[in-house]
Amino acid sequence: MPRNDKKIDAVIFDMDDTLIDWRNQTKHWLEIHEPKVGRAYHYLQSAGHLVPVSQAEFFQIFSHHSENSWRTAKDNGWRSPNFLHVMRSALLQAGVVADEVDMPALLKAYDWGVVDGVTIFPDTIPVLKELKQRGYKVGLVTNAYFPMWMRQPELDYFAFGEYLDEAITSGETGWLKPHPAVFWRMLGLLKTMPERAVFVGDSPQHDIAGANDVGMHSVFHFPAGLDRHLDDIRPDHTVERMTEL
Repeated sequence: MPRNDKKIDAVIFDMDDTLIDWRNQTKHWLEIHEPKVGRAYHYLQSAGHLVPVSQAEFFQIFSHHSENSWRTAKDNGWRSPNFLHVMRSALLQAGVVADEVDMPALLKAYDWGVVDGVTIFPDTIPVLKELKQRGYKVGLVTNAYFPMWMRQPELDYFAFGEYLDEAITSGETGWLKPHPAVFWRMLGLLKTMPERAVFVGDSPQHDIAGANDVGMHSVFHFPAGLDRHLDDIRPDHTVERMTEL
């Protein structure tokens, strides 16, 4: 991507299956989250909170609220699920006095981190590094219901966080991509405008359609083996590898 101050000054990336590769991750959502919910459950007990349900029951309650928050997001105008709200709803249904729980400590006990099988795309760091060297502002917007600090361990583990000027999740902004608000939030943080920014992502609906609607330049990241269908959505560019940017 040649540097042109009159045109592009910022490149914004999706995270999952754009910067990090989930293609070899084989666990079901429930398998990933169950031990983490278990850690949260044990934290509640160790902190002296009365938990009237078993660990298995608490996981079922949490799973219901979590899945429902994602299932209804589109019908709610792309209002983003929020992990803190989901956990609080689960606590209330489980009979825990949620107002007495140290929620930041509970979320820390949940201990989200790198999922087995997830790797970094080999060209992620070289491309991010080159963009920074050329003077571009670099941002990250991910459709995650966690606050960004809960996903920070992944950025640290894969060692690409240092190349990001700004990073946000949908959960902390209140809106999922493709809602324009989350794109405008990042544009504001980077102090740029849609026509001066590129958005790179793997989801036709969330990333490409959302960026197009805001007026950004859209790049569809479509690595081999990733199951995605553009249908009537038209990106400005399509790349199989980041180095094609």
